[in-house]
Amino acid sequence: MGARSASSLGISKFCEQVVVFVNAYLMLHRRNRLACIGMHSGKCKVLYETPGFFQADAKQAFDPTLSEPIGAKLVRSIKQLAEEEHNGLPSEPVPVPLSAALSMALCQIQRARRGSSLQNLAPRILCLHGSPDPPAQYIAIMNTFFSAARNDVLVDSCLLGMQDSAFLQQAAHITGGCYLRPPRLDGLLQYLLSVFAVDRFSRQFMELPQSSGASENNAGAAEQPAAKSGMELLLEQQGAMMKLMMKQMETLATRVEVAEEAAAKAVS
Repeated sequence: MGARSASSLGISKFCEQVVVFVNAYLMLHRRNRLACIGMHSGKCKVLYETPGFFQADAKQAFDPTLSEPIGAKLVRSIKQLAEEEHNGLPSEPVPVPLSAALSMALCQIQRARRGSSLQNLAPRILCLHGSPDPPAQYIAIMNTFFSAARNDVLVDSCLLGMQDSAFLQQAAHITGGCYLRPPRLDGLLQYLLSVFAVDRFSRQFMELPQSSGASENNAGAAEQPAAKSGMELLLEQQGAMMKLMMKQMETLATRVEVAEEAAAKAVS
């Protein structure tokens, strides 16, 4: 959670709204499953996963009465994560491991797919993110986006911080997910239910928010074949920039030569 989410929403209110959303999502279809992953400075871990998450081919509906209530377990895990963050606060800010959390989510999805006999699984990743983008993780994060696109996994993002996330805007653009930064966090639950609870099939009939902050360069990178890694695309972009710089230098040199010739004629 970023400063904006902590000051205007609070951890307790945030937990309440997330729990309502999780319960609503599980009630939309009897075979819905989810895993919640939390991250803070230098660490990420699974906070909650529905029973049978890795055996999604179970024919019976998920019965919440057979296990600990979802709300109690999820709230306890989130508050424990917040306490660990507070008690182990480093002297200098440490970027959140966004790339590690996304990689963990993709691993969870792959395990669920391998443990399921269903052929129509439609996995999604929803990022509730309130921290600044970690520039040092650019390559790793971009690789997770391309991996998600290659495996037909949508990456949705709901921003809780004061500023937009260029990384998560690219994620929505590359994977076909939704990107939203709610203007008011006290209505977070409304946005979660009306935007992010919508299944993939129903999205084609609705006007959902899309990423509008991706630059032309990012869009060009998104149009590249999904088999390319983030490093390959970065090198291609750097090569294109070098060619442009060389062309500009050649143009400048030509102009200098023309100016020198004109000056020589004027002197003579």
